Amino acid sequence: MRALADRSVWDSVFTSAQAQRGDSLYKAGCVTCHGDQLQGGSTKDFGDSKPLVGADFMADWSGQTLADLYDKIFSSMPADKPKTLDKQVIVDVMAHILNQNHFPAGSKELTADHDSLNAVQIVPAKSATPPI
Repeated sequence: MRALADRSVWDSVFTSAQAQRGDSLYKAGCVTCHGDQLQGGSTKDFGDSKPLVGADFMADWSGQTLADLYDKIFSSMPADKPKTLDKQVIVDVMAHILNQNHFPAGSKELTADHDSLNAVQIVPAKSATPPI
């Protein structure tokens, strides 16, 4: 049984520097499918990709944890070579995604520790706290 998340993405779980690194990594490897504004879209080689920002992203991920997002990225990205991304690349790109969704940066970097990621829930609004 999975432990309940005790924090949310509103608790400043990444740093601005990490989001900057993630932006560079995103532009190098993710932009082809997910677009320059993380809007998702369709490509002839990889089909449709989901948006990584906005209401559609929140509809897909609200209530899930950062561990769920990490696992999805690890197991399916990039589409032509899944399970090949370095864990630091994944969390840096996740920091970029969180930053682009206007979640606040803080003083501690997001780490690839699965228990730590599992403790952070994705919620659309600051007042939407993780369930107890």
